[in-house]
Amino acid sequence: MGEQAKSLSLVLRFIREFLVYRKYTAIAVVTIILGTVVSLYPPYILGIAIDEYLVVGKAEGFLALSLMYLALILIQWLVQMVRGYTIELIGQKIVYSLRMRLFSKLLLTKISFYKDKYVGDIVSRIVNDTTTIVDVFVSGLLNIIGDIVTIIGVFIMMFTLSTTLTLASMISIPPLIF
Repeated sequence: MGEQAKSLSLVLRFIREFLVYRKYTAIAVVTIILGTVVSLYPPYILGIAIDEYLVVGKAEGFLALSLMYLALILIQWLVQMVRGYTIELIGQKIVYSLRMRLFSKLLLTKISFYKDKYVGDIVSRIVNDTTTIVDVFVSGLLNIIGDIVTIIGVFIMMFTLSTTLTLASMISIPPLIF
């Protein structure tokens, strides 16, 4: 089996492990999307506040706009708290599951395996490796999803505000990539 096939197999096994907690995964994905959508509006409202109220000296309606801005910031904070809690919960459940399976496997391992190994080294390896694996996959995978949703949301918001300016700014992307 090639290295890529092995890596793909490991990733698929981890995704299956991840999907055991569908409810929490769904909550995490929904909060990622909701957090992204909510985070795109405060800068827009701030722009309206500056352009249509502060620059022209208009006070009527500014309080309502300010309260809307604060409400969005509060919602964004709340969604991020739920997202962080859910991601940590998924991660801890997966760590627990991996460690229990490894412990069960160690219980069935022959005594000869332990003759040239220290117990502390085995325990340390299990604890550190399972934590690292989960950190990389759970946090990394969900953060990648969040980043992709954020980029898509930013482009949608940019196109909504100014198609010409968005296209002009997108011209600089290919040289940055290549």
